[in-house]
Amino acid sequence: MSYQKKSKYRYEEEFQIVFSSLLLRQKKLLDAYQKRKMAKENLDIADKEFHEAINFANSNESENPNNLAMKLKVNI
Repeated sequence: MSYQKKSKYRYEEEFQIVFSSLLLRQKKLLDAYQKRKMAKENLDIADKEFHEAINFANSNESENPNNLAMKLKVNI
């Protein structure tokens, strides 16, 4: 296999990892936002979970999507 093909596959794999991680972080943020929006009582708890989701998304910028899914308990 030529260098160009190896390089192409490597970049496709890296893109897939980054994109999957982005989608998982986005899902966590969206879930927390919707939970916060629907909260009628215990707004403090909903706000805390929302800010935890923001911190989680910001702290795992380049993490493998499988590891993120395990932390989020999501099936990919």
